[in-house]
Amino acid sequence: MQVQSGQLLAALDDETFKISEEIASAEIQRLQILIENQQRILKRNKELFSKNLASQSVLDDALTALKQSQAELIGTRAKLKEVRYQLSHTRVTSPVDGIIQQRTVSRGDYVKPGTLLFQIASTDSLRARLYFPETLAASVHLGMKVELTQGEKTVISEVTHIRPMLEESNRALHALVDFQNEGNWKPGSSIIARVILDKHTQAVAVPEKTLVRRPAGMMLYRIKGNAVTEQVVTTGLKQGDLIEVTSGISAGDSIVLDGAAWLTDGARVEIQESGQ
Repeated sequence: MQVQSGQLLAALDDETFKISEEIASAEIQRLQILIENQQRILKRNKELFSKNLASQSVLDDALTALKQSQAELIGTRAKLKEVRYQLSHTRVTSPVDGIIQQRTVSRGDYVKPGTLLFQIASTDSLRARLYFPETLAASVHLGMKVELTQGEKTVISEVTHIRPMLEESNRALHALVDFQNEGNWKPGSSIIARVILDKHTQAVAVPEKTLVRRPAGMMLYRIKGNAVTEQVVTTGLKQGDLIEVTSGISAGDSIVLDGAAWLTDGARVEIQESGQ
């Protein structure tokens, strides 16, 4: 069933609360009348006391009775407020626009506070849960752009919440992304999330298979004529099968693509043109 925010879903039996509301209202009216009468009595006793026709104890008793009634009035008004608050909770309304996924109660059932009545799936606004490895915890921050993809549909949003503690089960950082469901995705489905951790303009990147780890460090083989030379490089970010090279080579250098692991410094090579 499609429901709108504020739409009535169920009503609890409110007869007991209505009776309590009438009792509290009547008690307030009684106390207000009593206070008016006690105020007149106190005023009259003050006049008699000023003429030495009433004792101090009589005046004190009248003042005490008035303050006691005023305190009772405050308590009864608070009780009426509590009853009306409980009465407002006898009408169960939908907090969001969505579709009822499941109803767990039927007409005539007894329910307690906290009982699940309806499970509503909101289809307009969704929240994606992303889990990052502990090594990237320092790089993830609020406002980071996130690209959410499912099939051929993509939605751009940003990280809106980050849980302060890592998950105990997998030591992962749990981040949340709120977004508008422009792709008409089903709540509970899986998606692919891409997050830009850093942006380097005019970066030099090489295929991962061109890099070889040697005792001297990470290196690749640069082609000079018909021979190759070893070149130690420093790597940076990785995206797909490409790795950024921050030092060691420049854009336009010719490097060995296949078979780098079997080469040594100064080895002669014959370049094969693939035509691609």
